[in-house]
Amino acid sequence: MKKLGIKVDRAYWNMNLAMLTESAIKNGEGQLTDTGALIVSTGTFAGRPPKDRFIVKDDITKDPVWWGSIDSLWHLLILMAYTGG
Repeated sequence: MKKLGIKVDRAYWNMNLAMLTESAIKNGEGQLTDTGALIVSTGTFAGRPPKDRFIVKDDITKDPVWWGSIDSLWHLLILMAYTGG
C-alpha cells in the first residue's frame, strides 16, 4: 500500500463474512436486521456520478433502461475500443 501512496495504520484483506460483519458492526458502519442480514448506509455521495456511467444499448438493455439525458449511450464497438476490450 505504501507503493501506491496509501497511508494507513492497519490494513485487512481476505476477511471472511463473519469477520467483515463483525468489523462493520464494531466500527458503527452497519447493523444486523431482524433476519440477520447486515445493513449499511453508504451516505450521501455513494455510487458513481451519472456522467461516469456507461451503458451499452443493445437488445437486452434497450427496454429496461430509462434512456434519459444523464445516461451515456454507448454502442458495443465504441465501448470495446474505449476500454481496449
